[in-house]
Amino acid sequence: MHFNLYDVQQLAEELKNHFPEARSLSVWVSFYPYKNLSHTIRLREGVIYIRLSDKMTGAPRAVWQSLLLMLMARLFRYQVDPGWRKVYRHYVASLVEDNPPDSLAVAETYQAAGTFFNLEERFHALNKRFFDGRLKKPVLGWSQRESLRRLGFFDAHRQLLVVSRSLDRKRTPGFVIDYILYHEMLHIAIPVEVVNGRRRIHPPEFKRRERLYPDFERAQNWVRKHFRKTVWRIF
Repeated sequence: MHFNLYDVQQLAEELKNHFPEARSLSVWVSFYPYKNLSHTIRLREGVIYIRLSDKMTGAPRAVWQSLLLMLMARLFRYQVDPGWRKVYRHYVASLVEDNPPDSLAVAETYQAAGTFFNLEERFHALNKRFFDGRLKKPVLGWSQRESLRRLGFFDAHRQLLVVSRSLDRKRTPGFVIDYILYHEMLHIAIPVEVVNGRRRIHPPEFKRRERLYPDFERAQNWVRKHFRKTVWRIF
């Protein structure tokens, strides 16, 4: 059965009864053309507003039910049932398989050559030094904006490795750029683990190998010193 907006709205009205706090509230559901598979939920003046990615329009009832229950559980601070998460993630995985990313479009958006550092050159050097040259090169690029909160990330779906443009500065030591790259390259080498229904982005083996980077402590100290007024993250 293909669910339209009306069907999802009716299902949300039905599912809100699982949560005592929601039974007397109204629900407003809408689809939104998010670039990614994102969804939001918020409570305002007695109305639960749920905004869902329009990429979900072909999902079956079980997936909609799992997604809506997860969102409401998050809103009212209930524990999310692992079964809901499993159903939803299985569907998302099928979407990824059926809709592979446009690698050419991604490559045109991100550039590896910065003003002071070339990520492609450094990737190849690190790959040879720490991974015996075995890692397949993803699309490499500097972020489009100078993010201070997220210094790097690896997107497995798009095969995209990005470093924050805020680090492409004359003052940044090369060992810091290499550390950020090395961290993200470990995500290529060590996939995310799922234990008891929970994703472990940095499993023990990841953390062990991360500390093998010779300038691990020095790089972390430099980042803390120069980004001390921000909450910095690498994924």
